[in-house]
Amino acid sequence: MHKFVSGFLVFTLGIFIAQWTWRLLLAHRSKRWPQTQARILAARIVGGKDRKGNEELRPEVRYEYSVAGRSYVGALFSFDSGTFISYATAIDAMDGIVAGSQVPIYYDPLRPQQSVLFPGRERARFFQSSISFGDSDD
Repeated sequence: MHKFVSGFLVFTLGIFIAQWTWRLLLAHRSKRWPQTQARILAARIVGGKDRKGNEELRPEVRYEYSVAGRSYVGALFSFDSGTFISYATAIDAMDGIVAGSQVPIYYDPLRPQQSVLFPGRERARFFQSSISFGDSDD
């Protein structure tokens, strides 16, 4: 029984690492994907609680775009768009992303149904911009 549980935990950890690695690879590749215009169908900030009961905010977006005459609907904000640390930060991240607006999105040229609003690992800039490290004029 102990070997089974250990094996299951190792297997589960392996799957988690593989998914995380794949997502990082896609994020890296997305910086070189072609760009096209998309129309925002829906955009909102969704609140909830994490596993520890802390408030968390995350972006939810749906957009429509065309590649080579074929229409697609995407919903990926960024490859690491988990949660934001404050409502103000989430609002900043969603600036200009409102239903009906036209925005650039990036799509995988080999699989155009795979798209993202912010390529690479863009969320880091929103997180960092919301942290104050004191006066920088020292």
